[in-house]
Amino acid sequence: MIASITVLYEPEIEMLKNFDSYINAVDLSIFVDNSECQEYEFLEVYCKNDNCIYIKLNRNVGIAAALNIGIDKAAEHGANYALTMDQDSQFKSGLVNYIDFFKKLDDVALMAPSYKLLTSNKTENKSNENFVMTSGNLLRIKDYYDVGKFDAEFFIDLVDTDFCRKLVEHNKKFEVYNSVELNHSLGSKFKVGNDKFNIQFIYHSPIRNYYFMRNSLVIMKRYPVMKSYVVKENSKRIFKAIIMLDYQSIFLIYKGFWDGRKNKLGKL
Repeated sequence: MIASITVLYEPEIEMLKNFDSYINAVDLSIFVDNSECQEYEFLEVYCKNDNCIYIKLNRNVGIAAALNIGIDKAAEHGANYALTMDQDSQFKSGLVNYIDFFKKLDDVALMAPSYKLLTSNKTENKSNENFVMTSGNLLRIKDYYDVGKFDAEFFIDLVDTDFCRKLVEHNKKFEVYNSVELNHSLGSKFKVGNDKFNIQFIYHSPIRNYYFMRNSLVIMKRYPVMKSYVVKENSKRIFKAIIMLDYQSIFLIYKGFWDGRKNKLGKL
């Protein structure tokens, strides 16, 4: 039995088409809503089927804790596999073959799709030998419990990296399946300069820059193999914040650095 786990935060009704791209390919669909207070009647209507569960938390516990809640609920209903999804991700084709292929691989704990980033219009793996992204992943629930759940103290950002490294440390494998494509939003696209000379890049909000800096320092201490990635990615984020004159990001990156040094985790 396979269950999809979709983490929500202030979802819009247009996102139902994203859910439609995978809800019929799984046995059970679980939506964990991190939104604070606001009610979403369209979700309650959408989840009136017997094979759909809507969990309203009434507070933002972060993506890691929400995934843990969803997977625990899936396990209670007898699921062996989980499909972890963001609300802004959509499968284009090949999902059924993707699921069938994964089920045949007893030695693979987690499998990720190829991603088409809507901000760059390119199809890419967005993965390396050290980690894959969370959205669109197929996860064997037994392995999830064997290595330990997603680290809720990270709240958001690098939750996927930490989990993949835990898999490796427990001699479990994760792989990428290139025959399925997932549309995924990642940050916002910005252009700096003029018509003759300009730079285009993906930019993240100040709060996400904080969490990335903070969590990445913890990742580097836990898994020294990640040092070069952490240094490279944080250097890019600092550079982008400077050229954007984003003083809030600069301040929060600085705060994230010191909080990461002190292992101060949880929600900001």
